Amino acid sequence: MAKVSVIIPTYNSERFIERTIKTVLAQTFQGWEMIIVDDCSSDRTKDIVKDYERKDKRIKGVFLDRNSGGPSYPTNVGVNSSGGEYIALLDHDDEWLPDKIEKQMLILENKPDVGIVSCDCVIKNDDGKEIGIRDNVNHVNVLHDELFCNFVFGCSSVLIRKNVFDAVEGFDEKCRVSQDWEFYIRVFEDGFGFDFVPERLFISHPVLKSSQWKGISYLKRAEEMKYILDKHRKLFLDDSVAFKNRLRRLGGLYIFSRKYIAGLKYLFKSL
Repeated sequence: MAKVSVIIPTYNSERFIERTIKTVLAQTFQGWEMIIVDDCSSDRTKDIVKDYERKDKRIKGVFLDRNSGGPSYPTNVGVNSSGGEYIALLDHDDEWLPDKIEKQMLILENKPDVGIVSCDCVIKNDDGKEIGIRDNVNHVNVLHDELFCNFVFGCSSVLIRKNVFDAVEGFDEKCRVSQDWEFYIRVFEDGFGFDFVPERLFISHPVLKSSQWKGISYLKRAEEMKYILDKHRKLFLDDSVAFKNRLRRLGGLYIFSRKYIAGLKYLFKSL
């Protein structure tokens, strides 16, 4: 049985899914299974995934017959059908460096109190040009820092123990944009440890992600943030610094969506 289950939720990714798959195939650690959950794509994504299924028995495609509207449900489907001890989440447009899994596994194998391991990141545009980096720092209070801002950079950076994912019951399927942030809040609330490899082991493509978010309005993003604040209200009320920061962001989202009264209300609350 595979030690690591790589979960790739995907939708209409014919331009880049093959590149993403190849970065898993190139890993120095080869004891993995890859589960690609296609959220009812309308392009050639399904054909590409099926072609790789035929080439490598470790690759399994799951093809949903109806679009779920976001990555949360496909991610949960993939994890629920996985058999690995560790879960490696990978966005369908991101890339890993070859030793990403191997180096993160060393931490989980040697630190039983750690439930989730991240890494540093290189940011590239659609042409493959490096436009930034994002490096981790040590955190004294991971729950406060996660409430304040999502310091775990993206799903593609992490390797998670499967029992941690199961303990917090996976992604909240009501979330379409901030599902990773909300998930990490529950992980740290339950006391699971965090660590990171201080190396840039994955490549993020925010330009591609932003094109996928075009159908998600500022208003829907604001409503989702409000949902998360309400869901974790007690945690935020106990952490006024993080709460005020999130209220400022919520107010800004309402302003951008031209809901000026709601925006000003939350901006005033943040003072």
